[in-house]
Amino acid sequence: MVPFEKKFADSIISAEKNLGDAQNITNSILPNTGDSRILIKVLELLHKEAVSLISAILKYEYISKRIELSKEKDKNFEIFFEKCAAIYNLTKSEQDNLKKIIFLGKKHKQSGFEFSHKRKAIILDDNLEMNELTTEQMNEFIILLKKLLFDFRNKISQHY
Repeated sequence: MVPFEKKFADSIISAEKNLGDAQNITNSILPNTGDSRILIKVLELLHKEAVSLISAILKYEYISKRIELSKEKDKNFEIFFEKCAAIYNLTKSEQDNLKKIIFLGKKHKQSGFEFSHKRKAIILDDNLEMNELTTEQMNEFIILLKKLLFDFRNKISQHY
């Protein structure tokens, strides 16, 4: 059996690397290229890390016997926002942004058409609904995920 701390250390290391990559792309590569479609790549990284981080937190809280998990993925997301968000001091605005990362990530995966327009990346869905991605928005998402990661790491360190 994998030791308790090893189970979560890999998630933390991966999240730190990917969030650093997202920040580097947003703050260094994007301004130098001017290609806003790069924001789609940043969204992919942030979506992956948001889902991974939420999953790790749910597992940790389950192992710590503070929550029960469901076999349904969507139900577990509800459990996260109903019970874990408060444990990790997420404000309503931060919860909304976390939900937005997940929503936009899903929209991107389902989208058949994406384009760049005026320093924004646009995700167009089948109903021709547009979802915009901006550098400022990606930076907000990065800050949020770093905060959540920091709080998660602190929670685990208190366990020992």
